[in-house]
Amino acid sequence: ERRAALVALTRKYGDTIDEVLAWSERSASRLLELGNTDERITELSDRRDRIRAQLGEVAAALSAERGKAARRLGTVVTAELTTLAMPHATVTVAVSQTEQQDGLPVAGRTLRFGAWGVDDVELLLAANRGAEPRPLGKGASGGELSRVMLAVEVALAATNPVPTFVFDEVDAG
Repeated sequence: ERRAALVALTRKYGDTIDEVLAWSERSASRLLELGNTDERITELSDRRDRIRAQLGEVAAALSAERGKAARRLGTVVTAELTTLAMPHATVTVAVSQTEQQDGLPVAGRTLRFGAWGVDDVELLLAANRGAEPRPLGKGASGGELSRVMLAVEVALAATNPVPTFVFDEVDAG
């Protein structure tokens, strides 16, 4: 009877008696942890709140740096478009956030967040003087889109040089 009980234990909790005893110790320890659930819930809630506050600070700093980089990129891409037969075009890199009720608290606002941070980034093109900047996908013709993408590639290549660019169907502009 005892031998049958030991065999049943080893089948379920480990290959050897030592493994069964180790499982028993881990389980007893885990049971004690679960016995203090109210304290543990409070502890974990406090920890979550501290981490969210830190994450909010980091998100605000990242967003500020992203805004600076967006302005620099817009300026460089706009200058590059001049050499691509679009002398009056301007590119703006818009950085925005979306409010979300259960989001991350950042600088007095509650924002949607994810692995990318709290920012939404969009390229806007004003193809002519006085034109309203519009999202690339909605306001650019095929030729304008090709030129803007080339300008973006050239601008970004300055930060991480690429030895060769290959383009398909390059137009006259």
